[in-house]
Amino acid sequence: MSSRTDVGHVMLDVGVRSETFVATAIDAVQREGWNSHVIGLSGRGEFGVVPADRVHRTGTGTFAQRARTRLTRGTPEARFAEQALPYARARRIGLLHAHFGWAGNYAAPLAQGLGAPLLVTFYGTDATEPASGYDALFDRAERVIAVSEFVERCLRGLGYDGPVELIRNGIRLAELPARPSPPPTQTGIRLLFVGRLIPVKGADVLLRAMPAILATHPTARLDVIGEGPERAALEALASEELRLGDAVSFHGPRDHAAVLEALRSAHVLVVPSRTLPSGQAEASSMVFKEALAVGVPVAATASGGLPETCPPEFRDQLARAGDPRDLADAVAGVLEQDPAAWARRARTGRRWVAERFDAGQLGERLSECYANALERQRDSNRPRENRRARTLVPHGA
Repeated sequence: MSSRTDVGHVMLDVGVRSETFVATAIDAVQREGWNSHVIGLSGRGEFGVVPADRVHRTGTGTFAQRARTRLTRGTPEARFAEQALPYARARRIGLLHAHFGWAGNYAAPLAQGLGAPLLVTFYGTDATEPASGYDALFDRAERVIAVSEFVERCLRGLGYDGPVELIRNGIRLAELPARPSPPPTQTGIRLLFVGRLIPVKGADVLLRAMPAILATHPTARLDVIGEGPERAALEALASEELRLGDAVSFHGPRDHAAVLEALRSAHVLVVPSRTLPSGQAEASSMVFKEALAVGVPVAATASGGLPETCPPEFRDQLARAGDPRDLADAVAGVLEQDPAAWARRARTGRRWVAERFDAGQLGERLSECYANALERQRDSNRPRENRRARTLVPHGA
């Protein structure tokens, strides 16, 4: 393991609360022996899986630096590379892994300056609503990684015709013990929503489903964990239009430990995501996986990558995206299970997560990608391949 190069993980915002999957990926490769650094443009908080002295934020540059960039017709990506290069060289970083496609655009000139291979993971929104084109990134990247088949299809739609590594987001299963049984219902049924309050997450659809849910399960209560630009509108929808009263509580953002505690006391996690006209959709829900690991049943929609996240046995129960009535029926179908069916569902969910989404597998797959990229770079007799014109081998062949 000591012969492995240091890895620079490139992201734009360091410490985003909702991006626990990035921290999990970095922790997983560190457990495989890859010494990791985080190179970011800005930061919103601590990044616990990497020591503070291995987290480097370039910032957006001084006014004079930004002015010089404009005068010389440079780009923010080139300025980022210029500012990050001394740090990366001093730490002898030999491989870059960009998290999100837009971070890949910033990592590409840095990789060129280092002469290091670049891998980039696309997580969802970056493949459905890219802020800018990826042609230069697709040419530069040694490997492109997608977290779901849905994301891979989106990348093909953007014109990428090179090979895609399908490496799904993982969770640390050992840290998520299965609860022995569902919580008692004497004090009411607890429904839970966790996610950013933005259109693609579909919280409004869930609120519109609540009257139908309450008609058959009057003790149901919905806890909404998350923050976002739609919060005020959603609160108004719940209180003024739908008059849901104390049946819905908005709790704002919570840290990961609080989310897990809420999961353990919930009867059903509801994931009401929808596909937007732009094509944006949920790519790989982490809280869906965590609920399955803990033993919490999930009522979800058949949007984006959610069918891939759901155990095959329950996919026919997924609701139509954007349909409150169908979502209410999906929630009721879960709540009306008998105890034996509830227990079988919990066992099935945890087994599915263990087989498909355990972070140990994530670390092994990424480690293999890193080693292969470095081996190809060391093979000086092998010319660099053109990523956009090679003959493809189907995934899994």
